[in-house]
Formats: sequence, C-alpha cells, structure tokens
Amino acid sequence: MCWESKLTDWYEEGHRDLPWRRTRDPYKIWVSEIMLQQTRVEAVIGYYHRFMEAFPTVEALASAPIDTVLKYWEGLGYYSRARNLHKAAGQIVEMGGFPATYEGIRALAGIGDYTAGAIWSIAFNQPAAAVDGNVLRVISRLYVLDGDIMEEKNRRTIADIVLAHVPEGKANTYTQSLMELGATVCIPKNPRCEKCPLMEACQAYAQGRTSELPIKKKKDKQKVVDRYIGIIERRNPHTGNREVLMHRRPPKGLLQGLWEYPGVENDNIKEGFAAEFGLEVEAKGHLLDCEHIFTHRHWKMQVYEVQLTGSVPENDEWCWASVDKQAELMIPTAFRKIQEYLAEPEQLRLV
Repeated sequence: MCWESKLTDWYEEGHRDLPWRRTRDPYKIWVSEIMLQQTRVEAVIGYYHRFMEAFPTVEALASAPIDTVLKYWEGLGYYSRARNLHKAAGQIVEMGGFPATYEGIRALAGIGDYTAGAIWSIAFNQPAAAVDGNVLRVISRLYVLDGDIMEEKNRRTIADIVLAHVPEGKANTYTQSLMELGATVCIPKNPRCEKCPLMEACQAYAQGRTSELPIKKKKDKQKVVDRYIGIIERRNPHTGNREVLMHRRPPKGLLQGLWEYPGVENDNIKEGFAAEFGLEVEAKGHLLDCEHIFTHRHWKMQVYEVQLTGSVPENDEWCWASVDKQAELMIPTAFRKIQEYLAEPEQLRLV
C-alpha cells in the first residue's frame, strides 16, 4: 500500500472534529484558513464561530463596514488578513459567487499559493498542493530533504511531491490528512513516531534523523524599539466623563488604520509629539511599562501621563474616547495592558 493511502485511511479512522471540517462551503473554509495563519487551532475555534454568526455568507461580509469586521477580528492579530478578507468578499460578490477555478481563487485579495490550494482541494476536492508548515515538516522527514524549507526551490520540491501523490478522488481527505498528521503526530519537537501511519515509509525515522528535520534557517532577531506613549486625558465638557485622546494609525504599515494611544520613539516626549503629530504637550508622571512582540519587531513601551497644552487637529485621525468607547474601537492587543490599566477606577487622575 502506498503511503498516501495509509495516510488517508488513518485520517478517516479518526481525526479532530473541527467546525470547518463539517462543511464544503468554500467561503467557510476560506475564512478558517485565513484565521489559522499565524494562529493556533485552539485559539481560532471561538473566533471562527463568532465570525460566522456575524457574517454567515460572503455577501454579509462584503456589505459589513470594515470597522465592524475588524472588531470581530480583534484578538487574532495580523489585521491585514481581515482587511483582505473584506476586500476579497467584495470581489466575490462582484463576480456573482465564489470562483470555481484555482486561478480564480488565487487571484483574490490576500490569497497565496497555500490558501488557494487548500480551498481548491478541501472545498472542491481537486488536486492541489496546499503546503503549510505542517506539510513541509511531514514531507521533509518522509523523504529526508536536507534543504532549508524557507528557500523557494525547496518548498517547490515539496509541493511537487505533495501534488504527485494526491489520490484520485480524495484530494479533500489527502490535504487534510497531511495537515492533521503534522499538527498531531509529526510535530516539531519529540514527534510521536510510534503513532504515525507512515512510520515504516519514513526515511528520517529509519535513519534516526527526525529531530534534525526539517532544516529551517533561524529568523533574524526582532528589532527592539523603545516607544514613549502619552496618555492625554480630559473631562468631556458635556457629560463630565473621563476621556482619553486616541490616534488612528496610517492606512499603510504596521497596525494599519487601527486606534492607538499615541506614542513616539523620541524619549523627549514634548519634542517627539510636536514632530510626529503636531501636538503641543508636556510630560507629567510615569504610569507603567509594557511590551509587545511582533513578528519582526519588539516594542518596549514606557507610558506617561501627558498634558495637552495646545489644540488637537480636527480630522478623523483623532478622537476623544471614554472607557466604554475605547472598548468599541479597534485597539490592537499591543495596547491591551494600557487599556486595562486605564479601565481601572483607581487610575482616575482627573479632578
């Protein structure tokens, strides 16, 4: 029996019951695949259910305001994924339905080779190479491939192997079984070889090299960035509620279009805020320190109470937000500790 048949038989005998595995709807499978990028399965399930309840069809997603979509995405991070979902939903509606070709799927905003392959094989049961980290690991070990899996030529070699072994009429099961094996058995450290249906076919197991593979070049260390955050407060002149000045980040770049507590990289907050935002401020007392690690950078944040001595620009980049309004805004998890700190009643400093 060839290894792909053993693998699909193993999958069909028992696998994790995940909500997106109960459907062949390409829209629902697409959403799950985008959510699963950079995020663990366990963390995605709750978000997936809420997102599907809010946007049960591609038409519902396309017609929703982007800020609403981003709010339902809050906590998953990598917000460009949600923006591309929303954009692609609009493309699909304009087409009159989900594209039924690999090329049509691949052309949608935010969809690369892996996601197109996953949708094409899982939803449409058509042969495709959906090569994610799990699949790279499984095939690297199965065939003892010594090349760096981050290099395009080596990823293409693996994709060719995957595609060559798609069982006729079972692309759906095959794709999911490769992912399942990598996620539950052929794991990065201490693989559970004794439970693997491919143990007898695995060259890395035979050679005692499972711990060496796959070969992956170490990532560059994150750039450490010191940021100085200014908390500017006021009493609302009409309600008397305490409010904090929020800034909307630029539409391109890191955390694009999301709301932040304004900050600069200049440790002279007065100079930094004047140069970056055109705001006249005076730094008062230090409030707290916090940090957040992104893929390629590491923010170390010092948070200060800051007094506004000038006026705020009258545009949509700024708003005054009460604690309740802050909860409604799209504020990245990078600022979660600050948001929680300001929500505590004892942190009320205005009189």
